[in-house]
Amino acid sequence: MEKNFNTIRYKLNSLTNEIFSSKEPKDPKEFLEYVTKKDLVGCLKNLTFEFTQIKDEIEEIWDEYKHKTLDYLKHLKKTISVIEKRHKELSSGFATLLGEIEVLEGRVDREFITMAIKLSEIENKKINIRNKFYELIGALLNEEEIVILETIIKLSKSSEIIWVEKVLKSIEGKADPSKIDEILLKLVREGYLKLGVSLAV
Repeated sequence: MEKNFNTIRYKLNSLTNEIFSSKEPKDPKEFLEYVTKKDLVGCLKNLTFEFTQIKDEIEEIWDEYKHKTLDYLKHLKKTISVIEKRHKELSSGFATLLGEIEVLEGRVDREFITMAIKLSEIENKKINIRNKFYELIGALLNEEEIVILETIIKLSKSSEIIWVEKVLKSIEGKADPSKIDEILLKLVREGYLKLGVSLAV
């Protein structure tokens, strides 16, 4: 996208230089002949088309980023809700954190052209919110346990029954798979999850 933008910017600068470096037309007829000869109107139309393509590409990238960010914040709120049910003592801290999440959601959930915040600021706020979340629950769950709990919450969106195999696949590269049984038992024991069984065939 950046390469395309730089190409168009070069064309626009060249066109501008072409127009202003030429001698000033003496009358409308001479100007019209000059524009026709150089096909400046055609060049401008091409640039307009290419600018539109860039605009569409930027908006498509933004929409994808926006949906991923809102989805991330939605799942984080769900995780907070699950933990808060077991630990009412964290309600005050979670309320403050949920307020920050809602503010960020409101700033992200809009069209790119109306954005009043930089992408770097959004990422910094996400990191800040995440860090505060970890600080609040650090004494309850470690990072791997949180990852597995969040994974199960995400998977529960499509099914109430979550197979361990799906969890293992989803946490690949995020947590140690050899600890999955131990962590799941802890999450069940502490009331975050319910244990289920099924026939092997």
